[in-house]
Amino acid sequence: MTRLLAAILAGVLIAGLALTARSATWPGDDWARSSPEAQGVDSVAVARLFEDIARPGRRIDAVLLVRRGYLIAELVVAPYDAGEPHDLRSITKSVVSTLVGVALQRGDLRSTKQRLGEFVDLPPGADPRQQAITIEHLLDMRSGMAWREWPYDQHSDLLQMAASRDWLAYILARPMRDAPGERFWYSGAAPHLLSAALNRTTGQPLAAYAREHLFKPMSITLAPWLSDPQGLSIGDSALSLRPHDLARLGWLLIKDGVWRGQRLLPAGWLGELLADPPSHGLRNANALPPQFKRMWWVDLVVPMLQASGRYGQHLVLLPRQEALLVVVAKAEDDGDAAIDMRRVVTENLLPALRASSALPPNPAGETALRQLIKSRSVTPPLKGMRPPASALALSGRRIRFEPNRQGISALELHFDAHGQGRLFMAWGHRPGDALERPFGADGHYSRSALTPWGIFATRATWRNERTVEIESERLQGSTVTKYQLVFDRGGVELTIKDPDSPKSVLSGRP
Repeated sequence: MTRLLAAILAGVLIAGLALTARSATWPGDDWARSSPEAQGVDSVAVARLFEDIARPGRRIDAVLLVRRGYLIAELVVAPYDAGEPHDLRSITKSVVSTLVGVALQRGDLRSTKQRLGEFVDLPPGADPRQQAITIEHLLDMRSGMAWREWPYDQHSDLLQMAASRDWLAYILARPMRDAPGERFWYSGAAPHLLSAALNRTTGQPLAAYAREHLFKPMSITLAPWLSDPQGLSIGDSALSLRPHDLARLGWLLIKDGVWRGQRLLPAGWLGELLADPPSHGLRNANALPPQFKRMWWVDLVVPMLQASGRYGQHLVLLPRQEALLVVVAKAEDDGDAAIDMRRVVTENLLPALRASSALPPNPAGETALRQLIKSRSVTPPLKGMRPPASALALSGRRIRFEPNRQGISALELHFDAHGQGRLFMAWGHRPGDALERPFGADGHYSRSALTPWGIFATRATWRNERTVEIESERLQGSTVTKYQLVFDRGGVELTIKDPDSPKSVLSGRP
């Protein structure tokens, strides 16, 4: 009887694990959710992974971990709201690559061997090497065109292109450095040329084409995709998506381009990305360094695919493990704030993916993971003084600035005795060119109403009787702008620190 009872209990346990180890699924309107252990993932290791990514001082907005089609862990850090689209920066390039795949599957492109000259008007007397550039060369950033991407200063081709009246003409006027295919050179020009090529062959702006043939079938809501002066969707870095929708694109790649039975990408698209390029002539994939292929960073050692953008935007795909990781942030690119995703994956993510079937439940581990997520979900307030009595005398004073490259013409600060305030900032001299943002003068964030630029979260604190520091971020953006105002001798010194621009110091007077 004892053996029979033990056998019955063992059978019940095995059946329970089998039910918990659900087969891979597809998201509906939202991702199905599961405990980590139910999908063969160690919740304690996931806690270590999230702790590593969202370490104190690093401005993480959201982290998502998907396994076998289930969302098994998610961290959202206030003031960000995961329902808001997020600026993806250079992950845009990988989405453009995916749209090239969509065009191939639909027959709008015949082959990646098609030449650029079929889709854009090359300059008269173009270098024969420019005439040999193909779609494949652009996807792999091996066009041979001379391009200085960074540092992002006055000599950067990317910034000069952005300041030009005709981006496509600027790109095509660049001289050739090498023969196409000869050398990899990171270039924001390549994805913009792909946008132009797809626009010509489909007769639609890339944003419209994406909405109809990629995002709509996948139930993805597309935020406005910025365009250049000629109306071409910017291929380099102008796409915003919700983290959950970015994860959908990752899952499409892992499933080799099939979404709920509908093939959106050519068969073998994933396999070709992970194939060892014959040009290396190496028999052992472990000897290969990470490479750039079809607008993805490909690591054949792990193996993994990675799409990355400035300030901490990452989409990591582990096809063998049917897992993906999404990180969106407003983190600095240097020092401890930078995220080394390969280290994160090898040291923390891969050890967490312990089994292809379910693990025994781990209530203690899941509780620890929930507690970590809760502890990291709130950004600590700025430390400093509450508004001093002298702040009330400054309330409502309109401070005007001489003409400057930032275009800031005036600002006003309004304070109350309860730690709340409002920042009014005007650009130019037209009444409509202004933005008003509430802020917590006690160091806590306050959110604005929806503005034409999105929703802003702003906070402030006093460092001393004369100095107030303000941090403001567009929730949908990827950077935090810091303002410091020093009131002295009837004037105001305003220091602006924006990661996308040089530090600025302006002088103003009431």
